[in-house]
Amino acid sequence: MSKAAAGAGILEKVVGPFLKKVKPAKKPLAHRAQKGPRTQHPPVDPALVTRRTQLAKNNKDAIAARDELYDSLPPVEPPASKSEVGGMSVAELRQKYGISAAEAREIREGFRQQRDAQAKLGQHSEAMGEQGASNVIHQRGQEPIPTQPGSGAGTFDQMSVTHGPDGKVTDLNVYEAKGGNSPLGARDTPDGRAQQGTTEYLNDVAARDPALADYLAKNPAVREGLQDGSINVNYELVRTRPDGSVSSQPFTIDPSRLTW
Repeated sequence: MSKAAAGAGILEKVVGPFLKKVKPAKKPLAHRAQKGPRTQHPPVDPALVTRRTQLAKNNKDAIAARDELYDSLPPVEPPASKSEVGGMSVAELRQKYGISAAEAREIREGFRQQRDAQAKLGQHSEAMGEQGASNVIHQRGQEPIPTQPGSGAGTFDQMSVTHGPDGKVTDLNVYEAKGGNSPLGARDTPDGRAQQGTTEYLNDVAARDPALADYLAKNPAVREGLQDGSINVNYELVRTRPDGSVSSQPFTIDPSRLTW
């Protein structure tokens, strides 16, 4: 028996007395990103690397502690995965494993600490990615378009414009900022599911991003230049590795299919 979790798009399947969350299958990509040559840039602040190293160690230690707690649980049938155990309440742990309330709370706390450590590491890696992209914009002498970092779906990570010798805007630059080994995301578009870095993804987000809409409303000449093709559009990936190294790669897009 299964049902859709309210408003979450997640299936829940009853397994014995427990409700197990089942992730929906990933939708196939209709449009995949193509990247050009990689360019290296100066690294980010070493202090960010030092902090990430510590957070990575904290997460590694938390994983070891969680795994030790998991391995200490009595064998039962059917067995439960780590993710299933991590989602159980004190009552569910006691019922399934016949352990005391104190033991169940210790299990839950160990799993919570590991989730927190993982989240802090992920957040810091994201911040390093944002810093790397910001540095690239500064190094290139571009004018940043104000954005709200971490504002979520329907927005670009960072944007900027390039000015020519006469002060007029010649290029709109859109950056996807990634920290560590974070993969490219994807979204559903009118043209099918598209990966970050594709023309379809760029068009869909450009129509939704409030920071871009605000900038174009205040700079109608830029919108006109985008519409008539006199202003170039550059779409790039900037990746900041755990060691602080920064690289960029241009995405291949089709200017003739951009919609403004």
